[in-house]
Amino acid sequence: MPRGRNGGSTSSMTIAARPEPRTSRHFFVTVRSRPVVTIALVTLSRTYATVEGVDHDETRAMPPATVPQALGYLRVALDAAYTQASRELGLTAQQAELLCAALQPAAVGDLATVLRCDRSNVSRLVDRAAAHDLLRRRGDEQDGRVTMIELTPAGRELAGRFIERLESQTQAMLAEWPDERQRAAVDILKQIAAALDEGARQAVRGDGRPG
Repeated sequence: MPRGRNGGSTSSMTIAARPEPRTSRHFFVTVRSRPVVTIALVTLSRTYATVEGVDHDETRAMPPATVPQALGYLRVALDAAYTQASRELGLTAQQAELLCAALQPAAVGDLATVLRCDRSNVSRLVDRAAAHDLLRRRGDEQDGRVTMIELTPAGRELAGRFIERLESQTQAMLAEWPDERQRAAVDILKQIAAALDEGARQAVRGDGRPG
């Protein structure tokens, strides 16, 4: 059960009544002094939960030699980073991801798409966050029949703190990277994310399954 900071109002967000739905992981890459690309959001498939069937503990001692292996290595590191950053704020990783996804007001269906999660699971996450005054529902200004989810001031502040914690974990490394290398890293990660998303869409349509 995650533990928040003493005395902080955000620490009450932790809810352990039932397991949180599993969502994809997202990786935020800060490009210093480059407003054009401030944060790259990369979705990593859980297909790479292990590196060719090797246990997670063993992968730490095995330098990845291929792109799929590197993705598996990164996926494990991202899980640890998300868990640590969210736990420091009294959140689960799924709750923190929801707050980040709702930085721009969106319908539940759109949030489910961003999080790669079932709509009903996202609705439950929204209900719990709303009960802690981190999210609220409102009608869409263009179409009153559509319910939009938006962050409260407390939710926005918490999402910002979560992102800051994630970014702090790579801050020292990025400080040594020239801008050209950072831009190249963002481009590569975006290409990988697009390829994984396309593969997932093909699998859902049924035309991407191995013969």
